[in-house]
Amino acid sequence: MLFPVVAVFLSVLVGIDSDLAPCRLANDVVDEVLNQTNFHANAESHDALEVEGFNQKVSLSLFGFHLWNVYLELNDGSVYSLATLSRSGDVKECTNATHKSLEGTFTYDTMQITFNSMKASLLFWEISGKFTYKFKPFIDVIFTQTNLDCGPGPLDLRRTIDAEYEIVADHSWTSWLVSKAIHYSLKNGDTSSMISSFIQRSWVSIDCYFGLYYCA
Repeated sequence: MLFPVVAVFLSVLVGIDSDLAPCRLANDVVDEVLNQTNFHANAESHDALEVEGFNQKVSLSLFGFHLWNVYLELNDGSVYSLATLSRSGDVKECTNATHKSLEGTFTYDTMQITFNSMKASLLFWEISGKFTYKFKPFIDVIFTQTNLDCGPGPLDLRRTIDAEYEIVADHSWTSWLVSKAIHYSLKNGDTSSMISSFIQRSWVSIDCYFGLYYCA
């Protein structure tokens, strides 16, 4: 009686194990794909892509107390450079009979989102000019290939570092005051709208260029 039970148990284990996708480090493969990806994006002049404009209200606070709101209207934007994609750490590739998946954290050289048209207001002061946001992102990417499809899932922004803001306006004291308020508000506030613009365009670039070579 014991032998049939053991046999069934072992067959279940074998069945479970056969469904598990064996994984390996794929750094060399990914590095080659990344070289092709960046070269192609640069050659097609797609290292910079347009981003949608948006309006944003940013809270200006001090010691946790809300003071005023800063209103931003940003248009005529572009993100640069999407031709600097690289991996951050090891990349793992898992395969089984039906699919192959690639998983890792990727980054870009300093990313720059520039809006050539900026309008900002604080209380009754208003300024206009040009706005630039620079940062270095780290993105978790899962790229899946099946018999029917091949492409990235939703990109997950792990973190950003080295954030900088640059505002170009006239040299009036009003511009100086409002610019300082914007800097302080964004440094301690919500930058999700700008990050969302970057993520959308980054997904397109990864799907188009990385996918072209990884899925081949």
